[in-house]
Amino acid sequence: MKAIGNFIFKMIMVVIFLVVMVLSTAVLGFAYMRYGKDTNNTNVDNSILNILQNNTPKERVNVLVVGTNQNLTDFIMVAGYNPASGDISMMSIPRDTKYAKSNTAFSKINAIYQGKHIDKLQAEIEDILDIEIDYYVIFDKKALWEVVDALGGVTVDVGSKPLKYSDPEQNLYINIPAGVQKLDGKKAEQYVRFRKGYANGDIGRIGAQQNFIKAFITECIKPTNIPKLPEVAKIGFENIKTDVTLDTILYYLEDVAKIDLAKIRMETLPGEGRTIDGVSFYIMFEKEIEKLSNEMFNWDDETEININE
Repeated sequence: MKAIGNFIFKMIMVVIFLVVMVLSTAVLGFAYMRYGKDTNNTNVDNSILNILQNNTPKERVNVLVVGTNQNLTDFIMVAGYNPASGDISMMSIPRDTKYAKSNTAFSKINAIYQGKHIDKLQAEIEDILDIEIDYYVIFDKKALWEVVDALGGVTVDVGSKPLKYSDPEQNLYINIPAGVQKLDGKKAEQYVRFRKGYANGDIGRIGAQQNFIKAFITECIKPTNIPKLPEVAKIGFENIKTDVTLDTILYYLEDVAKIDLAKIRMETLPGEGRTIDGVSFYIMFEKEIEKLSNEMFNWDDETEININE
């Protein structure tokens, strides 16, 4: 019974690890619903125990995380985890990044997905960063609303100026006071989507998104919120699309206790904003991207470690 209780506790704690992997916390919902609901259940699947006892070296993992607005991807980030060092790398990809030769809105990277082409988006980002991406996680505003509300809100420092913006065509109305405050799900969506008031436009919004991720992680690891995490994960799982498997979650399970928030590195794809033929683009700096991507995602294979070390 004690072993099963420890197993369930670890399944709860793994939410924190998946949060660090940028809102892919929700995948744990499946594991929790399938294996963790009944603490008196002694019939733990042998395959789970086999995974936990696996002696094979842990591998690095890169995850593509996208947040959608209708058929566009307003939030694009690649998160990488290095089991050897405990380093977690997160690189934001501006939605206006120009990837095609033409000078239309369809040349922007956020136009690739179109509600169904996650494979094409993943392939393009792999080419840009010269890396392999192992999994994807897709979430929309409903997932953000419900996960944040289930957590009881997220405390964020909005800054010295209030955020105000209205766009009836998108049904987007933003009105957030300045200063430190707890945002509910809908206010959190407003915060991560706001861009018009920043001097550097979408780069300012990316900064806010990264600020929100840090605040979300901080909220999750508060002792008073730990009991909420299984429900947070369950709700999130119901509102995302992903190819992350239960086996993968269990594979990295033991690393949860090793997470060091000081080892999280957040960057933005190097480049600059330009207007070409009347269309706003984010133009990539290829040499800087190559250098930064190597630092963040192409770790030396010799640094991989054993799962039981």
